[in-house]
Parts: sequence; C-alpha cells; structure tokens
Amino acid sequence: MQLETNSTVYGRTTNPYNREYTSGGSSGGEGALIGMRGSVFGIGGDIGGSICVPVALNGIYGFKLTTNRFPGVESRAPMAGSDTIHGVNGPLAADREALELLMKVVLDAKPWRKDPLVIPQPWTHYTFGHPLKIGIQMSDEMATPHPPVLRALRGLFFPDGGEDVMNVLAEVQEPVLPLTNCITKEQPNVRSRDLSELWEICCQRDKCRAEYARHWANTGSEDGREADVVLGPAYPGAAPPHECTCCWPYTSTWNLLDYPAAVFPVTVVSPEDGKDMSYVPGYRSNCPVDTTLEPDVLQPWSNRLHMACQP
Repeated sequence: MQLETNSTVYGRTTNPYNREYTSGGSSGGEGALIGMRGSVFGIGGDIGGSICVPVALNGIYGFKLTTNRFPGVESRAPMAGSDTIHGVNGPLAADREALELLMKVVLDAKPWRKDPLVIPQPWTHYTFGHPLKIGIQMSDEMATPHPPVLRALRGLFFPDGGEDVMNVLAEVQEPVLPLTNCITKEQPNVRSRDLSELWEICCQRDKCRAEYARHWANTGSEDGREADVVLGPAYPGAAPPHECTCCWPYTSTWNLLDYPAAVFPVTVVSPEDGKDMSYVPGYRSNCPVDTTLEPDVLQPWSNRLHMACQP
C-alpha cells in the first residue's frame, strides 16, 4: 500500500536512472528491473497505483486491468475477502507489444479453469475503426481528486482501520515505515468499520461509479460519439526523492472505478524544465484524502475534463 519500495529485509529499491530517487511502488522492484533492462516483462499488483506509478517513474509500459481479468488464485494479500477496492495483477514490460503478448499467453491458457473468479474471455486484439475521441485531464490543479472520487475514497482502502496490515508488521516486529503511517494512522477517515458502515461506503463507491459512467456517456451528447479514452498523468511529476511519494489520486481513481488503465513513456526530464517560470506548484496535503479543503478549491470535477478529437 505504498508508492515506494522499501523493505527492512532487502533494503530500499532505487530508481535505475538516479539512486537518489524512488522507483515507485509497490511493484517498484519489477519496475526498476525492467527499467534498467534486466528483464523484458514481469507481473505486478495494483490496488491504488502500484503498477501504474512504478511504470511511470521507470519509463516503461504497464497495464492495470479491471477486476477478475487476470488470474490471482492463491495470491497473498492483506484484507482478503474485503469487498471494497480489489487489488489486481497485471503486466509491466519494456514495450507495448510485450504487454499484449503476455496477456494473450496468459488468457489463452484459460486461467478461469483454475481461478473461478477470472472472466472466461480470451484476449482480443482491438483496432479502432474511427478517429479517437480523447478526454484530456491536464491536471486536477491541486493534486486532489475530484469531489465524487474524494468522497468515495474515504475509508475504502482500509475498512478495518489498517488493523490487518499492522498486525502482520507487529507479528514479525517490523517497524512501520513513514509512508505506511501516512496512509493509515495519519488519515482521519481510516478507522475500523462495522458491517453496516462497510455496506454504506460500498454504496458510496457504487454511486461514484454510476456518476462517472453518466458523465462519460454525456461526452457524446453533442456529436453522438462518446469518448474512447481519457489521457492524463499517472503521477504529478517524475520520480521524487525517497519517502516523498504519498500522492496517488491520479492512479487510484481508476482502481475506484475499476476501469483498465495503461501507462506508457512519453518523455524524460530535461534541464530546461526547471527554467519554466510560469509553473506554480500547488499541493495542500501530503495525502490524497484531505478533508480540510475549502469549497471554492473543489471546482466542479466535470469541468476538468476537456474533450478533443485526434485524427
């Protein structure tokens, strides 16, 4: 549940381009290995950005699937059985073709015969027969998710108050890392919830998903064509220094909605980037579920999605 990779057993996994910076997490080891071309592809797990962020920070390709599309039988994970936000497995690779190859090989093996949760559907190569209509999310302006996402995120990732995770650490007397505290103990909305409260936050999650589905359908109200994809950032910046990766709304949104998300490299940091005097940083909290924002800060989230057509 961290966007970094640091272990009291194996130590810290650093970024292959600069060891002073993080490789992301929690699949940061896989991301760093592929980023330095020590491997062609691998498998990661994602519940809030643990595939997408390492992919973005290591300059590779990755694919976070929807729930029950990739096998995960006998996988070990905390909070097993919790029906809030499901973790998913998915591929990380050095190029796009490797992602498709891995998905085809895995699904051609009919994994649903051993994992009954996997949807029995083979991999299908899809080709668009029309110019893409792309929704562009340039920024959320405050590194804060949109209000319906913010509302639904509160409590969904740790409905037990983080007890299951902390018990594992306590059992082996492993120290709690700062970023673990950031997303558990330091969050006012992370607390143990009874069954009725759990049902309620799952209802809020489903309401958010319905709102987003309606919004997406409305992108076709003018020309009859809905948006095909949304293009946006996987992280507010490039790889940050260690112990500073505590912003995950850009990726956890797609976990909340249970939408597929692909991440791919576009460019690398240039010395010229630091000379852009027009850039004004903005970040009101070190965690994504800030409840102190003033109403005027939370602009209507639908206004942040601008539609564009690409031939």
